[in-house]
Amino acid sequence: MLTVGYLSFFLFGFGALFIFLGLVILTKRRLGNYVRFRKPMAAAVTALVVGSVAVSAGVGITTFLWTEQTTTSMYYRVAVQVNGTSPVILHLPAPGDPRFWNALSVTDSTSSLRVNHTLTDTYALLHATGNVTFEVLSSFTPSPSNQSVSRVAQTGDSYRDWNASIDMSSADPGAIVALTLEIRLDNYCYGLRYQFMAIIHVGSAQYPMEPPSIVVC
Repeated sequence: MLTVGYLSFFLFGFGALFIFLGLVILTKRRLGNYVRFRKPMAAAVTALVVGSVAVSAGVGITTFLWTEQTTTSMYYRVAVQVNGTSPVILHLPAPGDPRFWNALSVTDSTSSLRVNHTLTDTYALLHATGNVTFEVLSSFTPSPSNQSVSRVAQTGDSYRDWNASIDMSSADPGAIVALTLEIRLDNYCYGLRYQFMAIIHVGSAQYPMEPPSIVVC
């Protein structure tokens, strides 16, 4: 990525030099006392075109780098298999940045997913009338300062001790749900990935989970 940055800097300098050269030829039709042009207009136009193309390329590369470095993408996938006689409602972990919440407002037939936020809690509310999978991908610029995920926490001295807080309610007290949840937050050279699989029962509980994987380039 540093090499691309140098290339962008070189293109800006190269383009500015040729634009300057073209302007000098247009105004003086020569460079100093020794270099004269038989066709100054053609030489000037060529220099201006080459300079403009180089500067445009530099602007394009710089814009691409800025967008890539300041864009955060979120991937949220939740899948449930319901074993029970009634629909279930689950309170699940959710991204902490509110700019992701609108993207997590989705429906599939009579099942739905959305984010609820209160003064004390933020969670993804999943209403499942049967087996369902929701998969959401969203991104925006600039990157958020908040890349936290609610309802997951390190619980012990070891980094591997993590829990996810899950609530489930249903008219069928014996209902169980096989839950798979994946949350990814990726920003340029930093990525977080949360993965969780468990059998969920009616009530509120802390479920052990794998620690988040962190990718730094």
